[in-house]
Amino acid sequence: AMAKLKTFYAGKDLDRIPLVWAEIGIGDYDTALADLKTAFAERSSNLTNLKVNPLYDPVRGDTRFQAVFQQMGFGQ
Repeated sequence: AMAKLKTFYAGKDLDRIPLVWAEIGIGDYDTALADLKTAFAERSSNLTNLKVNPLYDPVRGDTRFQAVFQQMGFGQ
C-alpha cells in the first residue's frame, strides 16, 4: 500500500503531510521526518497543527522533528 502511495506522490505537486502521517503510522520514522522537512520547505498548510496533533507523538522527541518545530518558531 505504501509503494502505491509513494508512486502516486512521485512527481506531483501535492502536500506531503498525509504521506508523513502514513509513514509515521507504519513506523517508518526516518522517511517521515525527511518528508516532514520537505513539507516545511514547501510551506505545507497542514503544519499549522504540528504543536498539538497527536499523530506526531511517536516522533516528537526526535531531534529532526525538533529542528522543524523550532524553524517554525514554536521553540521548545
